[in-house]
Amino acid sequence: MRKPYYKMSNKLWYVTIDGRQVRLGRTEEEAYTAWERMRAAGGCCAPNVQFRALADRWLTEHRRELTDVKFERCCSYLGRFCKHIGSLHIWPNSSTGIAAAIPYCLKHDS
Repeated sequence: MRKPYYKMSNKLWYVTIDGRQVRLGRTEEEAYTAWERMRAAGGCCAPNVQFRALADRWLTEHRRELTDVKFERCCSYLGRFCKHIGSLHIWPNSSTGIAAAIPYCLKHDS
């Protein structure tokens, strides 16, 4: 597996796997940490998942913590967002990734 590289145009670190650029993070430390995890997993892109799968897992794990109203609101927000982005794949362990946006509906509901 190739080593991570920095793309100045995006100001992000990437690694190329099977001809695809996989975003690793904004800092060199974050990139090499993610890269080491990938190498430990056998060099595959296993952590790269569809946002919908991550959202479903998050809803399942947090169902007990939410009131019925908040749970329905989260389902609605995440459902509409998933419909909007389609089959976008993400890197869920990235602190700068879209996975960090899942709890948004809990903090910003009215």
